[in-house]
Amino acid sequence: MHTITNNYRDAHILNLGSGGERGPYSCNSNCASQAIRCRRNDVCAPPDGRWVDFNAYACQGKPEAMDEIVFSTTTQIMETFGKLFRRPQVHDMPVDEAGLKAG
Repeated sequence: MHTITNNYRDAHILNLGSGGERGPYSCNSNCASQAIRCRRNDVCAPPDGRWVDFNAYACQGKPEAMDEIVFSTTTQIMETFGKLFRRPQVHDMPVDEAGLKAG
């Protein structure tokens, strides 16, 4: 497992488009940080640049919540990484276990 970094080379950019379409995109990394407890070891970088446990969004049961953690273009991802601080910031959001099971 890797430690969260703010280097785009350490992240996984996922194309969420369907049918050969490009975008939207998600930017994920593996979690190895004492600052955040990750159920699946996946964290995502929302456009505000703070890493957060993917499950904090997935457990909400609202598809529109997932809109907060996607980027329209890969250029947007690169711009976000260009603004990140040297040391990763982690937003500790609650994860509702019941919401995860329902989803």
